[in-house]
Amino acid sequence: STSSISGTPTNTSATTTGVTGFGDFAIGENKITPTVVVNLAPSYTYISDPQGPNSLSSPSSPVPTDVTYSYEGTGATVYGPSATRPENAGTYQVTATLNEDANYYAAAPVTENFTILQKELTLIDLGTNDKVYDATTAASFTIVPAGPGVPGTRLAGIIPGDTVGYTPAGYFFDGAAPVSNVGTWTIISTTTLNGAESANYFLTQPIF
Repeated sequence: STSSISGTPTNTSATTTGVTGFGDFAIGENKITPTVVVNLAPSYTYISDPQGPNSLSSPSSPVPTDVTYSYEGTGATVYGPSATRPENAGTYQVTATLNEDANYYAAAPVTENFTILQKELTLIDLGTNDKVYDATTAASFTIVPAGPGVPGTRLAGIIPGDTVGYTPAGYFFDGAAPVSNVGTWTIISTTTLNGAESANYFLTQPIF
């Protein structure tokens, strides 16, 4: 035979349990509003792939999984809002929105800030030149061409597929200030990066 239970619950947060010949049954629900924290990595550095926080921690068990993430640039970084994690170096915020599911009520969105740092490059085998006095502090450089057994002047650390170049620049330095007088001086490099992905990198300047 069949039977039914009818009526209007006065407290849907309570759970009533009974026993039949077939096992336990429950009436009502026992949901809570969870407390969550967005998991942040210690740091993020540009890798030419999307990255950023996309998981939660919670004292509630099981950890809520019905979550929507939105990413947006902050400060000078222009990005989103987007459901796709960012790729380029910059400053961002992620907003995690918890949706109601079988275990939990929807919760207020949680926002965290994070940064994707630039990747370091080094400039290898850039040559320097002597010069005849010209009343300027500017130094000049020699770019060594690549050849058999000679890798030449190059940027080390570029991720394959990225386009990054450089423009050599620098000045003579006497230990206290730029110098234009005749003598033997240190050269300070002020070489700059260029190219489509150059904003994702920083250059550790060579020392001469």
